[in-house]
Amino acid sequence: MRTARLSVAGFLLLASCQAFLLSGMTLREATIAIPPCEVARPASPPAATAFLPVRLHDGAAPDVLARTAVAIDAETGRVLYGKRAHARRYPASTTKMMTALLSLEATSGDEHVVSTTDSTTMEGSSVMGLVPGMELTARDLVFGLMLPSGNDAAIELARLVAGTEQHFVDEMNARVDALGLADTHFENPHGLDAPGHYSSAYDLAMIAREAMRNDEFREVVGAWYYPLPWAPDVELVNGNSLLETYPGADGVKIGWTDHAGWTFVSSASRDGHRVIAAVMDTPDRDRDATVLLDWAFSTYAWRDVTPALISEIDTLGSRMPVGGALLVGRACF
Repeated sequence: MRTARLSVAGFLLLASCQAFLLSGMTLREATIAIPPCEVARPASPPAATAFLPVRLHDGAAPDVLARTAVAIDAETGRVLYGKRAHARRYPASTTKMMTALLSLEATSGDEHVVSTTDSTTMEGSSVMGLVPGMELTARDLVFGLMLPSGNDAAIELARLVAGTEQHFVDEMNARVDALGLADTHFENPHGLDAPGHYSSAYDLAMIAREAMRNDEFREVVGAWYYPLPWAPDVELVNGNSLLETYPGADGVKIGWTDHAGWTFVSSASRDGHRVIAAVMDTPDRDRDATVLLDWAFSTYAWRDVTPALISEIDTLGSRMPVGGALLVGRACF
């Protein structure tokens, strides 16, 4: 019979996890399933050390109003808090995170585009103001997609990247599959409600985690405004108000539709560590995001450990009754 072995350092760290990471959440919340880590990685050697979020105290869970919510550590992908985190709901314009990521990966920023989209016919949609024949760059379109949440920009980018909206949506879903996300399926590149178009708080946070690894994506979602090159007196303004009100906020996307309610994937960094929080169907998006981010940064500290040690903990974690996925779920490096 093979016996798993854990180093002394690993045992001590795991013991500290048991002591510090137990939360006041319900059993249902504390044992949510975490999909396997199948995230595409850049071709680079693993870091010599990584940082593991360790819970400092056993305080109350955050008072979140949203129907579903999650907070994750961006480096490891570990869940810090979950509230029905895998429940499927309409994602609204947080869909555009995937649209932006694929567009940035497939185009150069200065790629010339002649618009074929007429925003004047898109009544009820948020738009950047495209009309047929307008000349701009792919970079302009991505900013128009993410700051004012332009549905017209989403359509134009989909056609630019994949030829048709449907082909682009197929690429979006292929990326979802590659990320190992089980609760997301896209039907369009902009996020308007549609049958079969859904995501979960956990999946949105993981999509944001993947996207925030892209330098250009971080630049876009961290920008408060973007001046249009052909109209210097006109600026695209970011709807994410936390960029101005929350210390360390650096992304990522808000959304709203009649059926989705307010959705918000937020991100903030402190002392080199990023927390990503996602809320779906919330009556107060900024309040919930602030509550989650404050709770995560005040409840957890990041300890530097080697990936090998984390691997040891993950190997034994599924057999240890220390709170399930919130404590020793798979780490994704």
